[in-house]
Amino acid sequence: MLPGFLTDATSVDADLIRVETTGNATRVFPVTQTLPSEVAIRPFRSTPMGSAGYVIRASAAQRIRGSVSLRERHTDLALYSPFDEPGSLLTRVLSDPALCRQLNMTDQKSTDVARSDIAENLVRHQFAEEHPIRFFAFKFGKGLRKGLRNAADHFAQQKKGLERRVIPFEG
Repeated sequence: MLPGFLTDATSVDADLIRVETTGNATRVFPVTQTLPSEVAIRPFRSTPMGSAGYVIRASAAQRIRGSVSLRERHTDLALYSPFDEPGSLLTRVLSDPALCRQLNMTDQKSTDVARSDIAENLVRHQFAEEHPIRFFAFKFGKGLRKGLRNAADHFAQQKKGLERRVIPFEG
């Protein structure tokens, strides 16, 4: 299915096409296009984790090249955010069904493929150590603001057909 989709992808009017699923619900809009390869195209509003599979137009890659967010944030959070740059500068859609997924999302748990041997850095920031209450208040306030923004956006976008849906994997 993926080779046919890649041939058809040139007809999709979007900067970025996400072709991955994590199996979690994603906030999506109704199908806007169905390709000859029988893959539906949906705009999406979530910031889903995972950047194992996407197609990006060369012009969009040029436009976001050098973005500070791509160096400071996880790639998926930077590319898929409808609120923050560079994601907010891109028209983003996803394939339904998804055409790939990360190996850790499969039943192949016994393989060492795609496993990292990088040790987790458990060192806390100095500010958090010296001012735990202020740090907690900062993190809590930031999370509350993001939650309210997301809730307001969700209800506003429901008028356009926004719904939460699990995008299946076409294995």
